Amino acid sequence: MRVSLRWIAEYTDLPDLPLEELCERLTLAGLEVEETREIRAEGIFVGQILSVEDHPHAQNLKVCEVRVQKETYTTVCGAPNVAAGLLVPFALPGALLPQGRVEKAQIRGVPSSGMILSREELGLEEKSSGIWELPKDLTPGEDLAKILELPDVLLNLKITSNRPDLLGVYGLAREFSALFDTDPREISVAFPEEDIAAEALTSVEVESAEDCPRYVARVIQNVSWRPSPLSLEARLLKCGMRPISLVVDLTNYVMLELGHPLHAFDYEKLFARRIVVRRAREGEGIRTLDGLERSLSPEILVIADGKRPVAVAGVMGGEETEVSSGTQTVLLEAASFSPARVRRGSRILGLRTEAS
Repeated sequence: MRVSLRWIAEYTDLPDLPLEELCERLTLAGLEVEETREIRAEGIFVGQILSVEDHPHAQNLKVCEVRVQKETYTTVCGAPNVAAGLLVPFALPGALLPQGRVEKAQIRGVPSSGMILSREELGLEEKSSGIWELPKDLTPGEDLAKILELPDVLLNLKITSNRPDLLGVYGLAREFSALFDTDPREISVAFPEEDIAAEALTSVEVESAEDCPRYVARVIQNVSWRPSPLSLEARLLKCGMRPISLVVDLTNYVMLELGHPLHAFDYEKLFARRIVVRRAREGEGIRTLDGLERSLSPEILVIADGKRPVAVAGVMGGEETEVSSGTQTVLLEAASFSPARVRRGSRILGLRTEAS
């Protein structure tokens, strides 16, 4: 499990210890640190690309004018998606990145000051196909390192099966508080219901309480398909998850923070607008979110609507009820499934996910 120390610090004060000593204390307490990675970043700001011209001496390079606050910088960029008008991460001359300092340079005869960055160059993902196109609601000159919570330290932790409470950031923060004698900060879990009650829009039937002791659903209306706030995207990236859209990202964010998976269904794609938690029937199948057709058996617990399975419980959702850019109403699932039943379904299907 990969986790950000800056995220943990939201819920408890971190001890003033060298990283090596911190990791040793955690490992001796039973929370084994398998690997650490420091993400260094200073002098990173939101920049606006004012113009893009062909490089006079290199076919695959562009010469860009980038505005940061009141200053304009000329920089050479080879990314395929560079274009005028974009807001981008920009490292000023002398800025610190995971790879080192950004220096002024001559690139094929053209002076280059600063650097337009990708997520990879910021240390937020392993491989990027181009520069990071930032949301348009940012302002050129904003301190991007502050928004992204950089610098940061990522810990790869080995969580044992007897400590499921440590599978989320909040549980880890409470463990840090106990180990280092600091006060934990409570998390707000208020989720008030407004307008139409969920019971008027959907129903939930659990056929086997042994397989699913509790299943709750909320219906969220007037949903818009848009990117997540940049700070939320950064936290997902640090933990190894790819941002998709606000609806999907929020389910992953809650799973990482609380250690409990959620799932979002497109409400309009559910037959009879209802949920049935049951065992799969002989001959049933489902196309999961990875695009594969999977045959089901009565050993597998599924979430069904009024007609067919729409998710493998605790493992992966189905493609037919996946949320998309056309989704306007979401049915949000939170459930307590039998761990043994989830493991059995995961093993039978050969499908291991973050949720399972």
